[in-house]
Amino acid sequence: MLTTHCSLLNKNAKLLRDMYDKRDRLIARGGSASELKAAEYDLIRMHRIIKRHRTRCPQCKLNHGFITGSPMRPRPLFNEAPLLPIQVH
Repeated sequence: MLTTHCSLLNKNAKLLRDMYDKRDRLIARGGSASELKAAEYDLIRMHRIIKRHRTRCPQCKLNHGFITGSPMRPRPLFNEAPLLPIQVH
């Protein structure tokens, strides 16, 4: 986890870490699909909250490393093996 001077971002980062831990415990104990779906929804919602905070907070705007990060690659590079779904017949 990256350190920052913004207290609200630190609080949200801790909440996000707790949400990931909760989801991992659900997976480990074999939680139902609806429980896992709710946990994933909460994770996505918290990521959106953090992203929105980083774009609006004056302290976080000064730190470009948080926002720019690494570029997304929707497809694998030519030297990487493609991710193919497993087909069961």
